[in-house]
Amino acid sequence: CRCAEGHARKISQTFMAGGSVDGNGSGTEKVAVTSGLCHRFCMWKRLRRFLIFICLGILVGGLVAFAWLRGTDATAADFKSFKRGDIIFQTSRSGQSLAISLASKSPFSHMGIVDRDEYGELVVLEATATTRATPLLNWVKKGLGERIAVYRFPDLTDASADAISSAARKHFGKKYDPFFYSSEDELYCSELVYLAFKAGANLELGKYQKVNSLDLDSFAARNVIRGRWNRYPLCANSGAKDFESCFAIIQQQDLITPESIARDDRLVKVFSNYGKLGGN
Repeated sequence: CRCAEGHARKISQTFMAGGSVDGNGSGTEKVAVTSGLCHRFCMWKRLRRFLIFICLGILVGGLVAFAWLRGTDATAADFKSFKRGDIIFQTSRSGQSLAISLASKSPFSHMGIVDRDEYGELVVLEATATTRATPLLNWVKKGLGERIAVYRFPDLTDASADAISSAARKHFGKKYDPFFYSSEDELYCSELVYLAFKAGANLELGKYQKVNSLDLDSFAARNVIRGRWNRYPLCANSGAKDFESCFAIIQQQDLITPESIARDDRLVKVFSNYGKLGGN
């Protein structure tokens, strides 16, 4: 900074002249102290400029991201291309969404089946708090950033789509299964899709896998399991007394993830506004 550099030159000139700056022997010390203060002030100015630059970068980046999100929103025109029996994915904003995404290494943490209601309006058949039909637009808005991906079984007939819809609707009113336990008394999202396609069209989409094949090392995944283990049916029935003994049981459980269904080679992606994050 000019302030610090000026005082440094003044000290140097004083020593070269063999005297003090103010003639009373204390000027050099005063100049040195002032120089130190100026140096600190100089560093604060540089730090302030750096912080302003960072804040502006974050602001510009946020505006660009917001513009991209708004510019890539799914529109009514996109919805018109959706068909009954299509499978729709999103990134949920629920408390367990991050754990699901990290464990399955996928942005997809929730899913459902596209259908139409009695008025011909598009809805999503989903297993959420209860298994039910949610208007498509409302369903999209529930997702993080309103990102969706839609996959289709190309050879699905209207009759099969009807049967899949009927199979899914038979589960309406059932509560959500927070333990991802293989039981039809309560359902989780990908389980509903799997069961509906199997019962309605004799199609087994995706693959069931052991919990221990997922990535459970993240804090988010472990935190979800720790918060629920003592209510987990198999642990309660077997008398597991602590988290570790219950966790060993949970790891042997079979489940099906949204990502597993999305990776089924027979499905074709027909829409996505995820960009490069949208899976296959």
